[in-house]
Formats: sequence, C-alpha cells, structure tokens
Amino acid sequence: MCIPSLVFCSDYTGHLSLTSGGLITDQKFSNAFNIDNKYEIGLSFDVKKKSWPISIAFDSSFLYAESETSENQYNVAVNKKVSFIRSDTCLGVKKIFNFSTFIKPFVSSGAYFVRIYGELSDNREIATGFGYWIGAGVYFDLSKNLTCGFLWKMSKADLNIFDVQSNVGGNHFSLTTGFHF
Repeated sequence: MCIPSLVFCSDYTGHLSLTSGGLITDQKFSNAFNIDNKYEIGLSFDVKKKSWPISIAFDSSFLYAESETSENQYNVAVNKKVSFIRSDTCLGVKKIFNFSTFIKPFVSSGAYFVRIYGELSDNREIATGFGYWIGAGVYFDLSKNLTCGFLWKMSKADLNIFDVQSNVGGNHFSLTTGFHF
C-alpha cells in the first residue's frame, strides 16, 4: 500500500541529488564575452514506477560568471565588465542499468530550457532558449539510501544576448551526492 507521498511509495524508485561542477560553453559564447570556465550548482531528480523500463528525469542548475571583455570579432565592446546569471532546466527520460547493487550507470536525454540574465557595463538583457540535452553518468549506492556519482551532460540551446547569437549550453561535468529510494 502507498502512503500519499509518491516518494515513499514502495512501488516507486528514484534518486534526488545535489550537483556541483563545471560548464564549458560554446566557443563563440566564450570568445565573445571572454568567459571560458563556469561553475554551476544544481539538483538532479529521477523517478519511476518499478515496473517501468525508464525513469522521468528532471535536472536544474544555476551559475554565475563574470569577466572583462577582450578584443573579439563579435562587436562586443572591449574592456567592459560582463556578468551572467544562468538557470537551466532539463526534462526528459533516464535509463538506469542495474548491473550491480553498488554501481548503476545511466544514460539520459530530453528537452533543455535556459534563461540567461546578462550585464555588460550598464546594459542589461534577459534571453531564453530551448534545445536538447543528452547525458550519461554513474550512481554509486553507498548505503541503503545514500548515493554519490558523476554526471556528464551535453546541452544545446541557441539564443541571442548582446547581439551575439550562440549556443549557451555546452558540456556539463558534475559530481552528485544525495539519496535514492
């Protein structure tokens, strides 16, 4: 029998983890704004009924990055302070392979939504984009409910900010820690 909360149902299984890692964005975005490496934190969640072959996956992350622009081919003003706050949401599916009770690799894919707020000197812009993501990783189940792992995602979403059209997704590399049920 299931109590009202799905998370504690004996018919469901899943993971809830905090993520922390880096993002390497598209070369055009990095060159235009002189921002190469960005660090992000987030949340990763998946849930499925035990009889389902795949899980519903939800990831969300946030990052803040700042720099000073340098000479570039994108007509972005030189020697100006630039900063970005980015949030993204990934919604899709995840296939977890239960090869052992301790190590559980997975693959995932789905829709990618991104919103970015940028400041370039005194100019401010907000832009949104929609695209896709694919990912892979591994969970290490440490105890009955504790888990940690690695997550890689590649995301793509084109948007225009400060007259630079580019992919603000990229390669995400994260460590995860959380619990499984």
